[in-house]
Amino acid sequence: MISEKGELMENLIKRLNSPDEGERVYAVQDIAETNDSGLAILLLNRLPTENSPMVRDAILFALKQMPCREIYGLLFELLRSSDAWIRNAVVAIFGTQGQEAVEFLASHRECADRELKKLILDALFLIGTPKVLPLIRKALDDPAMNVKITAVEYLGRLEDKESLNPMILMLEKETEPMLRIALLETLSAIGTEADILRILSVLGMENGFAGLDPLYIPEIIRLSSKAGDEKCIIQTIGNIKDTKIYADDIVRAIGTARRRFDNILKHETLAQTVFDIAKDKEADETVRDAAAALLLGETNGISDKDKLCDLGAELAEHKSLMYSGIRLMAFSGKDRGRQKIKEILTKTGDGEIRSLCEELLDEEATSAHGG
Repeated sequence: MISEKGELMENLIKRLNSPDEGERVYAVQDIAETNDSGLAILLLNRLPTENSPMVRDAILFALKQMPCREIYGLLFELLRSSDAWIRNAVVAIFGTQGQEAVEFLASHRECADRELKKLILDALFLIGTPKVLPLIRKALDDPAMNVKITAVEYLGRLEDKESLNPMILMLEKETEPMLRIALLETLSAIGTEADILRILSVLGMENGFAGLDPLYIPEIIRLSSKAGDEKCIIQTIGNIKDTKIYADDIVRAIGTARRRFDNILKHETLAQTVFDIAKDKEADETVRDAAAALLLGETNGISDKDKLCDLGAELAEHKSLMYSGIRLMAFSGKDRGRQKIKEILTKTGDGEIRSLCEELLDEEATSAHGG
């Protein structure tokens, strides 16, 4: 005699194998509503053979909501699937299972190959509790390079301060370019000012960029903007021979440093570099616009206001740079800049540009009359 639960399972299996896609989705939803870990295996067994994206998504959603401890072993075996969607789905399911899944994955890590180890790290990262951090840290010493790189990236995203020293030591001894870039990105994100100065010292930045792989320069620029000493970014930018290649990185870094140090552009090296980027007709217009914005509203190393006025007039010839160009002309305080703004005001049909011109001209008139 078939038990009540046996009849229920037979019915659910029949519906899960129905040729009707909608019926299979309803069966998945009915199983999910039971929250019965014993029924999760029905969904897992269906997953590898299911070819409907809608039903697959429904199964994945259901298993992410249900307790799956009883099927961890079967789930783990599916991490070996040749189907990337299945592998990613299993990672996502493990990622919802909390501490029980952490303990299971930890017990299976040592016998896994490098691809499985990487997937285990993916799942641990999704779980994201403090207890996963020691396990991810262990992967820093893994012989497989893809596992090391993944561990570095995840420790950075989880803001694990305890991994700072091991990663700085890795930076000193490791030579693999992709690993070093991952280390620099992570250390830039979570390092303190003291850490960043130490990192730059490890990279030998006291000697500029001599002998350094250009691959690392963007991250070094970013690191220098976060150091506690403004001399660091000044020296870093000053050592870059071809600023055109790194224009975007430079502008972003100076923008970061500007929030940390008052009047950072009072230093002629930085101000001139930003000016040259804004003026460079071959540079991306978004980068030129950001560079022009940096020149506004602060004492800077461009003492020649005629240069600022000319730059503003040049930028104002481009629709996407007009806003910054007008502001630069006003900022220069030159009469010919003011006349150019009046000319733009009379010709433009753009409401925002008209409002900007009127605002700047009114400010100048108010200032001229002492408020």
